[in-house]
Amino acid sequence: WNVDAFRQLRLAHPEASFRLYLHTHPQPPDGMNLPELLERFGLRHPQDAFFAETYNYLLGFSPEYMAHAYRATNVLLHASMGEGFGLAGIEAQACGTPIVTVKWSAQPELTWIGHSTEPAEYEYDAQASWLAVPSTRNILAALEDLYERREEDFAEGTKRAAHYSVEAVRDRYWKPLLDSMEERIAAEKATPGAFVDRREDRLPQAPVPLHVVEIPDRSRETT
Repeated sequence: WNVDAFRQLRLAHPEASFRLYLHTHPQPPDGMNLPELLERFGLRHPQDAFFAETYNYLLGFSPEYMAHAYRATNVLLHASMGEGFGLAGIEAQACGTPIVTVKWSAQPELTWIGHSTEPAEYEYDAQASWLAVPSTRNILAALEDLYERREEDFAEGTKRAAHYSVEAVRDRYWKPLLDSMEERIAAEKATPGAFVDRREDRLPQAPVPLHVVEIPDRSRETT
């Protein structure tokens, strides 16, 4: 969807010099052959589309590098079938880069600058959850709009992303949650017979195989 929408945008604007940066491994062991996919869409590598440097991608990029990468792009194509949260979208908007997502899961709430596009359809998967299939047409429409607004200042994203800083999330969500858990545990302990050690619930119900139990402990043996 994303690659096809990018291809169509290039065809519609031959006067512009678009390049697609894919921040991933070209051939991940559990994914598709991305250079082959680009070739099928008529995109040349590295002239039209290029990947993150493989060695550094595997080691991990610094926050400074990622900030420069986000700021060097006009838009982050983040349209997928499902996102639990979508940290990359928050990071891009924090750098003032608009994003294109799919109107599903948390994405509508977290897309402040850019577009959260309507999906083409929904699919039910083997994990008993619904997935939203992105619409290439709607992604392309979002890219067209952002291309027309390419000179616009998207500073609003930086302001909104500040609500999701480590300190903000810690103070607004984690601290109240942990405090409430401590209060509940303290209240249960103060009531005779009310406190139950729930660690027992996590013990295996099936017997442990004897051949595992009977393995001798040789940690204290000397030679």
